[in-house]
Amino acid sequence: MGFIFTGLKKLLSSRTRVIIAVLVIASVGYFAWRTIGRSKPAVQYQTTQATKGTLISSVTASGAVNAGSSVQITTQVSGVVTQVYVSDGDTVTQGEKLAEVQLDQTAQAKEAVAYASYISAQNSVQNAQNNLRSDQAALENVLNDIH
Repeated sequence: MGFIFTGLKKLLSSRTRVIIAVLVIASVGYFAWRTIGRSKPAVQYQTTQATKGTLISSVTASGAVNAGSSVQITTQVSGVVTQVYVSDGDTVTQGEKLAEVQLDQTAQAKEAVAYASYISAQNSVQNAQNNLRSDQAALENVLNDIH
């Protein structure tokens, strides 16, 4: 293999080597000038007079929407929120209806038990009032008999 390089050296005279070196340097310089030496084009602006009119534009995006601030609201029932009566930023007062919840089966059962307890308590109050009236009437009869 050594004889190939020796033969190649003989083929290339010193004049040929100089020409090749100049061509290589010129090529490297040209590519360097094209990539580094080029000036960037000047920025161009287009302006116009502002006028009133209808602006139609749309924006599309994808991703998650996160609230800037939030308040945790808890309830004593479980179910699905079917209606919300307030909006973000609204001022609410005590007792104001915020949302409507459709009760699930567990909550409906609890509601039925609570309603039955309420009716039972109303009946107990009615019985106590009847007993009070009866006792007042008996007392009045005793007092009338004494006088």
